[in-house]
Amino acid sequence: MEYPLPQAICLEDLDALSDAERFLCCVALPGRQPGLGLDARGEVRWETGRPLACELWVTADSKLALFRTRGSGEVLVSRAGRRLAAPCEQPVILLDQDLLEVGGRRLRLHLHGECEAGAAPRFFGAEDGGLGGLVRAAAAALAIGTASLVGAAGCQGNAGAKEPGKDRIEVRTKPPDIGPPVRPRPKPDAGAMQPDMRDAPIEVRLQPPQVPARPSPRDAGVPKPPKPPEPAMPPKPPDPPKPPMR
Repeated sequence: MEYPLPQAICLEDLDALSDAERFLCCVALPGRQPGLGLDARGEVRWETGRPLACELWVTADSKLALFRTRGSGEVLVSRAGRRLAAPCEQPVILLDQDLLEVGGRRLRLHLHGECEAGAAPRFFGAEDGGLGGLVRAAAAALAIGTASLVGAAGCQGNAGAKEPGKDRIEVRTKPPDIGPPVRPRPKPDAGAMQPDMRDAPIEVRLQPPQVPARPSPRDAGVPKPPKPPEPAMPPKPPDPPKPPMR
């Protein structure tokens, strides 16, 4: 299974005082790593060490999950007339247009697809309504990804839309186990030791092997003359007869 990618989302503050603070472009990271979350007041937090009411991250099967932390207050998820109080430390799978209620704050969720990397949350839109605001919006969208740029521009247009048959809110009993990205192993060199030899003991020899001397290239392929036979030894003369005993 491939490692999941981050996902670009927008959190729409339904009670925002101005349009400039209405849509917040965010990125949810894969797994329970420090990333996107909401504190007890419903404020969006990014890579913070402060306690969070819930975390927002991507599961192993590329779904966006809300994870209410232990000891936090109530977190509500609403979809198509259904409302669920998020259980503690159990991922709740979110869909586009879900409504999140945390600390009295209402946030509409807009999903915009996968992106390449994480980025800190930034507001979409212009504070002054001029060219400078458009530049800031484009810079924020570029940091988060093209999907966010296209999707955030259409957030207001598709509010209230939903897919038929997907009004059930899914709660998972076990968080997904996402490890670090798997890097491909380098190919071994042609002259590298075979894997089955890496566990072999280190051999120590007490006496080096005797290697015969190689013939000279000048003598290679030249027949040597036959060795002359050794001369025969003359026969040993017989012993002289012993004198008779008296």
